[in-house]
Amino acid sequence: MEIEIKLKTTKEIFEKTKLRLEKEGTKKKEKEQHDIYFSPVNPNFFGKEENDECLRIRIQNEKYILSYKKIIFGNKEEDIHLIEHETTFENLEEMKKLLACLNIHEVITLNKKRMSYIYQDTIEISLDEVEDLGYFIELEIINPNTEISTSNKLLKDTIKKLGLDIEQRDKTGYANALYKLKHSIK
Repeated sequence: MEIEIKLKTTKEIFEKTKLRLEKEGTKKKEKEQHDIYFSPVNPNFFGKEENDECLRIRIQNEKYILSYKKIIFGNKEEDIHLIEHETTFENLEEMKKLLACLNIHEVITLNKKRMSYIYQDTIEISLDEVEDLGYFIELEIINPNTEISTSNKLLKDTIKKLGLDIEQRDKTGYANALYKLKHSIK
């Protein structure tokens, strides 16, 4: 389970937050991520108002990671969280063939640069520069056993403490936003 909040931001706020985190946070790592998103033919994961699930292959540090994520919105804002299943594998082309056999097809490719920090030992803050989409700040609870509503409150409090704006929350997700951009969907 993941509990996170992602904010769409400007380059100026992105850089200002980066400087602050370099002073206050513990630099974790910098990485480039190449993500290939897939969808079954029916139901299609893309083109909806809110993309609530995705199937992705992430290529990072010469490793292949297959992930399935589903957003659980719950009854109120404090209930939002993600269910995630991941596994690594060795042969990218064979995995693509396997998915195609199941009528699951490649939809979109996304590239991003990510700089991650550990903030106050409780939150991983990632600064993402996403090709074609811009700048984002993602805050994620480190301990997955923390209660959902408590975690969401901690994330919102941290957003406020960092001088960021919760109104910039992005629930669309990178893949769905890029899909809409590439297909001229509003």
